[in-house]
Amino acid sequence: MKTVITAAVVLAALVTLVNVAINLTGMHENPLVFGPGFIVIAALLNLAAVFWALKANAGEAGYGRQLGNGALIGVIAGALIFLSAFVLLTYVFPDSLAEMTAGTLEFLEGAGQPQEAIDKQAAAMEQMTPVTQAMGGTIGTFFTSLLGAAIMGIFLRKK
Repeated sequence: MKTVITAAVVLAALVTLVNVAINLTGMHENPLVFGPGFIVIAALLNLAAVFWALKANAGEAGYGRQLGNGALIGVIAGALIFLSAFVLLTYVFPDSLAEMTAGTLEFLEGAGQPQEAIDKQAAAMEQMTPVTQAMGGTIGTFFTSLLGAAIMGIFLRKK
């Protein structure tokens, strides 16, 4: 259990550090970084944390327990990521969402997208709030942890 909690806390801390680094460097204004780039980095960190925890418990845990370990990592890390993302987007980087929107619209204009597509994207991005962004991270963390554990648990379990 200690390993699972440690993995979840380390995962949340690393994802938070990546989020801070992206915002401090201004890369959040680049839609290729704040969207797919961040998601890929967060997912890889998530899978590494799940692997580490499941490997540490492999000698004593069967498949069902390993699946539960992955789910617990997702719940704990997801809650911590929600809190950190909400605090970062609300208090530390309050202009971040507006800057993301501006960067995305500029990117679309530079790519020669029709005005209708740009307007549609602008309307969609206006719906972004610190809560919706944080909730996306929470949901993504949980399901990545669960899916990762479902696959890794086949191999990393008591036999």
